[in-house]
Amino acid sequence: MIVSDDEVIAGLTYDGSPLSEFFLIGGQVCHINARGDLMGVVIENAALAAATVAYLRRFGAREYPSFRAYFESGRA
Repeated sequence: MIVSDDEVIAGLTYDGSPLSEFFLIGGQVCHINARGDLMGVVIENAALAAATVAYLRRFGAREYPSFRAYFESGRA
């Protein structure tokens, strides 16, 4: 199954969140919700999950190798 960038964008921004709010931690798609909580994005479709990670990397999203690295970065 080929997933288009438009499908990835629609999936990430369905609730009005801008793409710039998404980042990767250890290959997991994450964002900070409106309450300031770190949230992992659950993507059950494997093809969509892989396409989303690839898209965010091409988009230049921040990426951290681990949760520890994320918290040590001071972004938390």
